[in-house]
Amino acid sequence: MPFPEVYNALEQGVIDGQDNPLFTSVLMKFTEVNRYVTKSHHILTACVLVINRDFWNRLDAATQQIFREAAYEAQIVNRAANRQGELQLPRTDESVPAHFRAHNIDYVELTPNERQAFRDAMEPVYTKYRDKIGAGIFDQVVNQVQKFE
Repeated sequence: MPFPEVYNALEQGVIDGQDNPLFTSVLMKFTEVNRYVTKSHHILTACVLVINRDFWNRLDAATQQIFREAAYEAQIVNRAANRQGELQLPRTDESVPAHFRAHNIDYVELTPNERQAFRDAMEPVYTKYRDKIGAGIFDQVVNQVQKFE
């Protein structure tokens, strides 16, 4: 479903749920029409930074290094904030969990045992795509996700 249609689809009952970071669910106002939220810890959200190759190649080495260092710092800050789960909503002093409490949104965080049950159920999918993607890349991604759990 196209992303811009999710709100209306939730509101009209065309779909009964959606999967996005909690922060995105609040910013897109999905929690106005879907009052149930589960924090599953099932994915590491990557923030891919992209720069035009021609522009990059015009930069001197020192400026490129500044960009690399800033990108690394952004990664550290992003992962720490996501790990804590206390992202602040823009133009407010409210964290995402505080927003859920204030707006009577039913918020559940899966237990370690529940998360393990999901992992176990996904094992056949992991096996299938590990072979298709290639063990090296697949294992690298899985290891990064486990590192930040």
